[in-house]
Amino acid sequence: MFHTSGLRDVIEEGGNKEKIRPLYKDIQTDFNEIIMKTKEIKPHFTSDMGKRAHYANINFEILGKIIEIDNLILEDVYRQLIFEPLGLKNTYFPVDEEDFIPHIY
Repeated sequence: MFHTSGLRDVIEEGGNKEKIRPLYKDIQTDFNEIIMKTKEIKPHFTSDMGKRAHYANINFEILGKIIEIDNLILEDVYRQLIFEPLGLKNTYFPVDEEDFIPHIY
């Protein structure tokens, strides 16, 4: 994903108070809580500052919420728009805690 919002990743970049989890452990977070914390910290840059990009998970979370508002299911969007057109037979979107999620290195 290519982002130009400049938003900081609260979980990875927030101050000690905002850091919700260690980098090696996944936890469930509340979208509204993350949005509120994101609004409290200064972004890397504003969207009107030219051609800049910074990856932040919040952009992915916002995209997911937009898809949900359109009454689409994120798993279906990935399958229909990415996995099937590219012929990705061994790729899937984890939907519950029982699904295998590889370790992040």
